[in-house]
Amino acid sequence: MTAKVSRECETMHEVSPVERDAMASYNRLPFQGRAHRETHPRRLAARARLHGLPAPPTRACRVLELGCASGDNLIAMAVTMPDATFLGIDISPRQIREGRDTIAALGLHNISLEALGILEVPADLGTFDYIIAHGVYSWVPQPVRDKILEVFATNLSRDGIGYVCYNTYPGWHFREPIRHFLRTHVPLDQPEPNAARQARDLLDRLGQASIPDSLFGPAVAREVALFRDLPDAYLYHELLESDNQPFYFTSFLDDLRSAGLAYVTDTESFTALLDNLDDDIADWICANAGDRADVEQSLDYLYGRTIRHSLLTRRGAAILDRPSGDAVAGLAMAGDPTVHPESPSFDPGVTARFSSSNGKTLGVRDPVSKAGLLELRAAWPACLSFPDLLERTRARLGAHAGRGSRTGQHDQDVDILASTILAGHATGVLDLLDTRAAVADRIDRAPLASPLARHQVSTGRPFITNLYHEELALTEMERNLLLLMDGTRTCQELLASQVPDLLARSLLDNRVPPRAPARARPGNGGAFEESFDMALEHIRRAALLVPKSRHGGRLA
Repeated sequence: MTAKVSRECETMHEVSPVERDAMASYNRLPFQGRAHRETHPRRLAARARLHGLPAPPTRACRVLELGCASGDNLIAMAVTMPDATFLGIDISPRQIREGRDTIAALGLHNISLEALGILEVPADLGTFDYIIAHGVYSWVPQPVRDKILEVFATNLSRDGIGYVCYNTYPGWHFREPIRHFLRTHVPLDQPEPNAARQARDLLDRLGQASIPDSLFGPAVAREVALFRDLPDAYLYHELLESDNQPFYFTSFLDDLRSAGLAYVTDTESFTALLDNLDDDIADWICANAGDRADVEQSLDYLYGRTIRHSLLTRRGAAILDRPSGDAVAGLAMAGDPTVHPESPSFDPGVTARFSSSNGKTLGVRDPVSKAGLLELRAAWPACLSFPDLLERTRARLGAHAGRGSRTGQHDQDVDILASTILAGHATGVLDLLDTRAAVADRIDRAPLASPLARHQVSTGRPFITNLYHEELALTEMERNLLLLMDGTRTCQELLASQVPDLLARSLLDNRVPPRAPARARPGNGGAFEESFDMALEHIRRAALLVPKSRHGGRLA
């Protein structure tokens, strides 16, 4: 299938007039590729199964991405899913060439990128278990949006899952004044990079201006702050392009129904948003809503949501409105929450709070909930199955109570732990996947880092993609170490490679005396080894190390 498309693309990449301007725009000012965490098939499958759907197994799944830019999102998946197959299409030949260069550098054989307009997607493209459209649907004209839904309806496999993100009202009513202001005052008949720079200058002026007695004043300040640190390409394509159409959620549902598709859920759980409201208003919304769609639309009104990340499937599937605790038993889970207090009491009357890195918090009182979350934290970055987590949780509780088992409490523990996992997933405190991610939970004698992460460091990428498909920033020392972690150097050799840089930094900061170099020799301990050990441990906890069993395999 991909070979056939490849030949057509190379000889027939003559896009329709509807997409021609977009092709030129993205060629001149391409997006910087990113991995989009929520689009990973393992997460899409897990969310779909929570809502009662038999999502296709992901180990050898087929994945299509519409509007893949330079393919960074798919490439990161292809590295960690060697038995799956990936196809990305994008209208910009420049971005496709950049992606193909990365694929060649990594030696990947399970992914293809094609320069192709969405309107030119051939009818015989084949079926895919997961289809992704990130950052496309709102940013293209109506004929292309119709084609996107047609591709979902035609090319999803029988139980396939689609993902689409789109700008939403009412939140975008507060962002549109900024967009219209910039499109009015920035000449759009100039090269895109120039227009982006002028737009940024204008945003800086707005950020310094006082706009008293303005209804949109606070919204303007928030939007200026949001876009200030984003790349020029994102600023231009979000605020200056001719096409950017937000939708009310219920309008999007109408479009899905017309295309023969059904809404499954969003990557941000509406149950968590509902639970955050006062009981009175939450109860009123539920009592007066005709269905789940009404509840979700009401929440969009109250929270002013600006974007949705929605999962969809073929119409006719039996979809549960709320996630099922029964489905948790068949999933894998991972998490590294911070716990408050650090050594929580197992007294059921005392609340322990578990927080994610993005500030989301889950408060629990039941001893099973506390023990389960502590076990996930202790296992990180390893991914656990539910039976494994249950066993560890019961063992921790048994040890705490001074006995080795919890006879007669198994069913109760299962229910409590499943409910805790659902709540933690809904609040973003922990992660659910359909299968375990292959991540090292210890530092081998000769550690091997993700080949994608090493490549990203070598090319100067500011953000590094870990084995959980998450982007993160590293220190200069961590980046230097990561580049050398190809499985051929021992930890002692890695330490020796960092001695000159560690010494220079220590002397500069006046943290060690000038005669300290002798302490930097491997095995002697001291401040140098402490800094090195901290960097190595951070790389491990950042889920960047490949398990030893994968050494010499396709990931090496």
